[in-house]
Amino acid sequence: MVCLALSACIVLAALWAENAAAPKAKAVEIAQGADATGADTMAESSDSSNSDTDTTADATSDTSASSTPAEAQNESVTLDSTNFSDPACVGADPGALRISPDGATAYIVSNGSEVCAVDIPDFTTTHTATLPGDSLGIEGGVTLSTDGTRLFVATTAGIAVIDTASYAVTTLDLVTSNYVVTRDGSTLYAVVQSGGTWQIDTVDVAGGGITSQPVVFQEGADPSVVNPLIVSDDGVTVIADAQYDSAEHILAIEPSTGSSTHLAVAAVSYIGCASPDGTKVYVPDSSVSNVLEVNANSREVGVISVDSQARIVSMALSADGSRLAVGTSTGAHLYDAASGAKVRDLAANEPDAYVSPDGQYLMSVSVGGDGAAGGAGAASGAAGLTMLDVSRSASDSGTTVQTGQVYYDGVGAGGDVEVRGVAFAPDGSAMYVLATGDASSGASSNTGASSSTGASSTTSDSVGRLIRIDLNGFSDASTAAQKSSSSKTLPLIIALVVVGCALIAGSIWIRRRLASAESAKR
Repeated sequence: MVCLALSACIVLAALWAENAAAPKAKAVEIAQGADATGADTMAESSDSSNSDTDTTADATSDTSASSTPAEAQNESVTLDSTNFSDPACVGADPGALRISPDGATAYIVSNGSEVCAVDIPDFTTTHTATLPGDSLGIEGGVTLSTDGTRLFVATTAGIAVIDTASYAVTTLDLVTSNYVVTRDGSTLYAVVQSGGTWQIDTVDVAGGGITSQPVVFQEGADPSVVNPLIVSDDGVTVIADAQYDSAEHILAIEPSTGSSTHLAVAAVSYIGCASPDGTKVYVPDSSVSNVLEVNANSREVGVISVDSQARIVSMALSADGSRLAVGTSTGAHLYDAASGAKVRDLAANEPDAYVSPDGQYLMSVSVGGDGAAGGAGAASGAAGLTMLDVSRSASDSGTTVQTGQVYYDGVGAGGDVEVRGVAFAPDGSAMYVLATGDASSGASSNTGASSSTGASSTTSDSVGRLIRIDLNGFSDASTAAQKSSSSKTLPLIIALVVVGCALIAGSIWIRRRLASAESAKR
């Protein structure tokens, strides 16, 4: 029993010693230089902004002296992927990608007049719909209703509405990309100019009826652009961004009357993002140093304090709305979207473009180098193919970045390749990347589904590819790392236990010999 107790103590001591010996990330201070490239046209006194906002959502941490972790450790992983092409839409200059709520279908909108529905499990085109005109080629002009029943595409002939059950196409008599839709896709709200006057149109999607109201601006002057961002659940309020020469105003517009209420002064709303349910929008404030959270249902505006010495340049929200990643001119930060509290600073080379659906990981995808250069995922016969680098790091803690490479094997491989769209499977098991290349450079590949483990020599005029990337490779790598660590730790623990038992046994033997000698003397 004594041996077992002492062995347990030795095991715990060994584990503690190993943890204490692990290297700690050294924090370094973020440079505090102000961004000299700040947009002067968006400047307005902070008093006008602060008087209109509720600061109850302010982060509790002081970011004026925030720090970022040391450079993250890089770890290579192997990722499986599949390239898919369909000349009807993926090959014909792909423009936008949307994934159905159940994760079973990918909708690909070309920059021409085609929309393809691709079955995710089989990677085959199940339906193709023809638009009434060419897509306007604007990312914001493509909207999938939250319930997945309707896909809206802004075209040169009006807004096309595709029923995702029947794939029937109807056209709304509105040529604009400035619109928002309700969760069920039954009502569309558009802000357009008619005769020099801004008006908000309420459209019954099923019946096609349109009701219009002139928008009345409290500022007393008409803005140059009005862009609707989100709509409340009851359809009573549309949150819009009105752009003036000196600033951008966030307005609450009532479609039934056209009246507007000023909520806050913002800036560069195009780098903002909306919550998954479409009832909240996050945009930089007038200083471009904090984030405004605007709620369409309550019309309340909260402020997430970011960095008074930096300028916000990017934002990304997880699909569950739990985590908000904010990139600034001096560093990147991660926030809890519900409380506004900062979770942590991000190392300079951590992924920062996307947040996984559950908010647990930061992700990025970028065009890498030539396959001939080797690296994770490189295979024989891959020379000349362009690689996409896919990276992941834990969102809440840790500084290890895992990076894998996958192939883009379309026309232009080895030349200029552009990522047109990125989406996740709802369960986070896969990432879908819509990419296209310069058809004048590089050899082409096949026109159907192909494994990423090598190049195909079949000639094709297709330009784009939809690439499915299996993200389970990241989990496997983490598991392997844990097993490797365990395999190194276990022998040490066993050795310590054996030594401990030997010492105890030796101590007991010596004590008995001494006791025996003492008895013999008596």
